[in-house]
Amino acid sequence: MDLWFYGLALVAYLLPLLARRAGSQGERLERVPLQAIGAALHVCGIAWAAVAMGRLPMDSMQWGLAALSLLVVAGGALLRGPRMTSAADLLGPIAVLLLATSFVAPGVAEAGERTSTWVPVHVVLVFAGLASFAVSFSLSFLYLVVRRRLKDRRLDGIARLPALDTLDQLNFRAMGIGFVTLTAGMGVVGVAALTLTETPMEPDITVYATAGVWVWYAIALQLRIVSGWRGKRAAIFGVVG
Repeated sequence: MDLWFYGLALVAYLLPLLARRAGSQGERLERVPLQAIGAALHVCGIAWAAVAMGRLPMDSMQWGLAALSLLVVAGGALLRGPRMTSAADLLGPIAVLLLATSFVAPGVAEAGERTSTWVPVHVVLVFAGLASFAVSFSLSFLYLVVRRRLKDRRLDGIARLPALDTLDQLNFRAMGIGFVTLTAGMGVVGVAALTLTETPMEPDITVYATAGVWVWYAIALQLRIVSGWRGKRAAIFGVVG
């Protein structure tokens, strides 16, 4: 049943993206709060799965991608404001891709598999960090676009886009929040590993990938704070990260 909620949420997220290519009919469709409706359906899907299992299905890649998609949607909602619509719109396709991938991702672990009570805390913190990095990506990408347009003197509609300084400062905050929450999540999983004396955790691809992301953003923040890397260089780190 949770997949039905996810499917309806996916449709609600997709419609505004398609509406931008549909002329006047699309403009009417965009006025409908489809993203809010999609987010509500998304929450219902996660809640349904949690009630059905009696716990949050933290050991499921399917749930993980769906939850991360919802956090990305929330990040886009936080960016909504004067001249920030373009940055928020960049997160829509990311959320759609994550949610669509969840339909083909592995489901929950078999009953009887044991996980630590610390694992939900770890997962939420790590996902919050990854969602913040997704926000950093949208701000970084938009920074590079605005910078290029200013450099090429293509000023048509530029007043509707955020200023470069605003994008740079918001990008720094998004990177900082993401790095702190990811670091906390990695610390928590160390505690979780200590509690699993019978079935100890072993490193896998997600551990190495998370460590790689952490190192990348540690370098990005170090270069910004210590060496003063701002603007274009920081934006490139945000996009690649």
